[in-house]
Amino acid sequence: MPSRGRTIWHLTMSLDGFMADRDGSLAWMPTDAGPVPMGFDIVPTIGAVLAGRRTYDNGINTSGGEPYGGAYTGPVFVLTHRSAPASSAPGIEFVIGDLPQALAVARKAAGGRNVVIFGASIGQQCLRAGELDELLVHVVPVLIGAGTPAFLPGDDTLRSFDVLERSGPQEMTTLRLKPR
Repeated sequence: MPSRGRTIWHLTMSLDGFMADRDGSLAWMPTDAGPVPMGFDIVPTIGAVLAGRRTYDNGINTSGGEPYGGAYTGPVFVLTHRSAPASSAPGIEFVIGDLPQALAVARKAAGGRNVVIFGASIGQQCLRAGELDELLVHVVPVLIGAGTPAFLPGDDTLRSFDVLERSGPQEMTTLRLKPR
């Protein structure tokens, strides 16, 4: 049996900590942010992607089901409590259930490679459950004011992280973090 790869929450957030605006839109994210090497360096290490349903509806589905602009072509699992849509892009499978079940499915499909988490709710659930090995965070220099928070307000649990890597000054600010 292959060893388990890392479970990495890959997220982009605004300076004020939102992953989507108040309408669930990701349109505020720059498409011309310049090089983001740490974001694309992860792609060859991915064995599976596990996303939440809102991330599928507002992001993956609207991009034709191609995470990383098509650079990643492996399995994508979508954790949902609703029924799966009538059709979806090839390679996308819906998991109706809970987080432990969805993680088990994604980890098995990853075959010892990394599982990347997309989405606020599922990322928060993984963090609370102690299921994250790393966070790869892109911070976009924009203030949204309201929307989907990357980290839940009211969760007063102190969480500390070690900085494993950070981007250079000419790039979008990116941090690779490890929960302590």
